[in-house]
Amino acid sequence: MKGRTGRLGLLGYGRVGKDSVGRFVVPRFHTVAIADKPRAIALDLNPVFYGRPLSEWVAGAGWDAVKSDDQVRRYLQALTTTGRKHFGRKTFWLEEALEEANRVAAGADVCVTDVRLEEEVQMILRGPARMWPGEIWVVTRPGVGPANEHETESYHNWIHKYPHTVISNDGTLEDLERTVERALAA
Repeated sequence: MKGRTGRLGLLGYGRVGKDSVGRFVVPRFHTVAIADKPRAIALDLNPVFYGRPLSEWVAGAGWDAVKSDDQVRRYLQALTTTGRKHFGRKTFWLEEALEEANRVAAGADVCVTDVRLEEEVQMILRGPARMWPGEIWVVTRPGVGPANEHETESYHNWIHKYPHTVISNDGTLEDLERTVERALAA
């Protein structure tokens, strides 16, 4: 990865440490999340879970805690799936995230912290014109698997077809940071 420019996509199940890896690649990369816009839409729609409006729950507990709830996860998955179907592109949310990154940090290398679909991996690996092709890092953590049967939880069925680097989150946060530093230097 040393000296290259372009895109880095982080792939992995929920709760494996993708956001932590994203924090460790800054300032080398500007980070974006595909889920940012769907989460903003969800907050605008403000559905009620367990008698509590989503916006109130998120304000009190934060997205990391709230998104781990099975009902909320399924709601967000349904929202993103519906958006992709409505706009006719499996890469719709990734395109939105990359467009936002370009608005905020034009020309910067971009790390997408929540790549989930095969088409998103293909788009990251292709890279834009006049840039190095992107890279995919698969973040793993022992004992963590798919949260449910949704298509965004199935990368284990197809990732073997694509070049990728495995970032194993099997120690402390400091161990993970050192692993990321080694991968950036490679």
